[in-house]
Amino acid sequence: MKRFRWQRPAGFTLIELLVVIAIIAILAAMLLPALAKAKERAKRIACLNNLRQINVGMAVYAGDYGDFVLPAATGNGNLCPYILSDPGSQAAKNLGLNVQSNAPSCWDCPDRPGLPAQEPAFANQWDIGYCYFGGLTTWYPGGSAQTAHSPVKLTNSKPYWVLVADSLLWNTTGRWMSPTDETAGRPPLYHNIPAHIKSNNATADGGNEGFADGSAAWIKFQAMWRLTRFSGVATTDIYWYQDPSDFSTALTALLPSLK
Repeated sequence: MKRFRWQRPAGFTLIELLVVIAIIAILAAMLLPALAKAKERAKRIACLNNLRQINVGMAVYAGDYGDFVLPAATGNGNLCPYILSDPGSQAAKNLGLNVQSNAPSCWDCPDRPGLPAQEPAFANQWDIGYCYFGGLTTWYPGGSAQTAHSPVKLTNSKPYWVLVADSLLWNTTGRWMSPTDETAGRPPLYHNIPAHIKSNNATADGGNEGFADGSAAWIKFQAMWRLTRFSGVATTDIYWYQDPSDFSTALTALLPSLK
């Protein structure tokens, strides 16, 4: 008489499936942060390349305009570092630095989509996604007027003076600027600030900066100061880092209060 040996049906038991699912979940939890970091690193590199492109364009522009760089737009009696006027935007377009909506632009960080955008209330102005310091002759750290150390003429600029930087815009009430600071119908000027944040919170990790000598670099947020203020629709302080070796005694004394 033949004996039949019982064999388990092919396939996985419920316990085995749960173990496999748990292993996959653990691996995904380990992998996703690494993928997120890699994606952010790629965006920072693209952002840095944007600033280098602007640097090169402004050097070409200066060669045609008496060594002057393209100035930021005028607003409220001083230059607004995150707006270009229409004549300025057209000059930038002529250099291949397109300022336009609904298309990739070197005037905006990849982490701040939706910019540049034309101001609905001011048809001759374009909101850009970076802070552009060309033409600034006065800074307002904490609201007090100080001589600016920003490029106006390239031959008169120190190589380490910042020409363009990531937008780190701080509401003077004590928070990062946000869409709630916009008036009705304005473009996303204050969206996604800060553009580069630390993991799992809204603290700025830092920002890219482009310098008068054409170089660009990543700067940690801890090194930055609120070096100027713009009183527009919302009063805004702007964070960036600049080598303070040629700052005046008065401006140097203010630095601890500008963190």
